[in-house]
Amino acid sequence: MNLLLLPGNSPDHKDWIHELEILFKPIFEETIAVEYENWKSPHARIVDLDVEIEKILIEVLPKGNAREWYSALMDYGSDLKRSGISLNKKSAMYTKQSKFAGSLREARGAIVRLLARKPASQASIIKLFDVSRRTQLLEALEALCMESLIKKNGTRYSLSD
Repeated sequence: MNLLLLPGNSPDHKDWIHELEILFKPIFEETIAVEYENWKSPHARIVDLDVEIEKILIEVLPKGNAREWYSALMDYGSDLKRSGISLNKKSAMYTKQSKFAGSLREARGAIVRLLARKPASQASIIKLFDVSRRTQLLEALEALCMESLIKKNGTRYSLSD
């Protein structure tokens, strides 16, 4: 994410800021223009927030206690969720995952789960779900083979080595 820091707070500056946001959008996917009322420098500058945050984290995070810090972070996240605070929708990169039931992900998982137990024929793989999902299972089977997650030996499929 890039943050464009701009001087001024007059109505003229608001139009200028809007024009800059439009101009920068194709270059920086996540550029946010922010107006500072008490900006001391007459020059605008671009700050890479990821780099800036990483610098702060390196200074602040305890050395050698990564597991403890990670656990605390997960606890904090669960507290936020329990209290009803959701920041996901404010993120430009956030997309809600599609439903699992009836999805291609579900079909792929079922195939891998079956093949983790033992090699299986295409006919037994197709029987995992009802007839209406046959095309989806065949698509998942083909994709898993193309990705080399599973392999076909004669008429049977198994997990790749």
